[in-house]
Amino acid sequence: MSIKHKLVSIVIVNYNGKEDTLNFLRSLEKTDYPNFEIIVVDNASADDSVEAIRKRFPHVRVIRNKLNLGYSGGLNSGIAHSRGKYIVGLVNDIIAFQKEWLTEVVKVAESDEKIGMVASIWVRREDRERLQQRVHLMLGRVSEKMLELLGSEFFGFGMIERGEKPGDLPDVLDIRWGNGLIKRDVLRKVGVFDGKMFMNYEANDLGYRMRKAGYRVVLATRSRLQHAGLASIKRQSHYFADYHFYRGKIRFVLKNYDLPTKAFALSVELPYFMLLMVKHALSGRPESSRAIRDAIVWNIANWRDYMPVARRRHAS
Repeated sequence: MSIKHKLVSIVIVNYNGKEDTLNFLRSLEKTDYPNFEIIVVDNASADDSVEAIRKRFPHVRVIRNKLNLGYSGGLNSGIAHSRGKYIVGLVNDIIAFQKEWLTEVVKVAESDEKIGMVASIWVRREDRERLQQRVHLMLGRVSEKMLELLGSEFFGFGMIERGEKPGDLPDVLDIRWGNGLIKRDVLRKVGVFDGKMFMNYEANDLGYRMRKAGYRVVLATRSRLQHAGLASIKRQSHYFADYHFYRGKIRFVLKNYDLPTKAFALSVELPYFMLLMVKHALSGRPESSRAIRDAIVWNIANWRDYMPVARRRHAS
């Protein structure tokens, strides 16, 4: 009796990253899962990415956005054009060196109907044994909100150690850059990625909404992907990268938490941001100081999104 493998839609977002995307697509040819489609969403690249992808990989569906919608908007475009029961969103600077990586995440997804998202572990290009995916384990009584609000730069933990048992399914708080298999049925209930988060905290936000709705976000410890280490972000200016990071981080807090938690978070984070602005200014990076300032201003200008009625309307 043959096993019916559910269709998986792999969505890759590209922006002026032709070589990275082509390398990723070549690596996917080794994937042993028998039923998947590939969708590349191009965010108005200025290079010849689209032409090169279509020429070398004619079976890959290419969606060409007229504007750069960011990583979250690109993922949403791909989701809208996908057909799979499961959707895997990934940045383009990935190498699928492990042939069973997708089989493993599907296996985990199907092990529990309450699982909404499954992440692979990322390893660095230089050392595939060094775990790079920064995921925050739910540790005992440590507050989930504290971890999400302040992040590992405050608490100093988050890495999955080598001793992790292969059969464990750790619940995680932090899924970076949409790195995960998502169940379409769950998306219908909680909404897609928040397009206003552009390129940071979009997956954190989606995972938070999933957990709030009663679903789990877990790590498939037997699934590995190789990450080039922010290659797509490194092509951008310091201002661009910092601005969207802090814009997304502040939006995550203001959008998702109740008033007391927001007040606590901002009382800690705003002074920290001020210190960072001074540090960047003194160290010759005034563009990073401006980025943090502009991220704060942007969130103030979008205050209506954080009102109770607006939060329900802008959940996705």
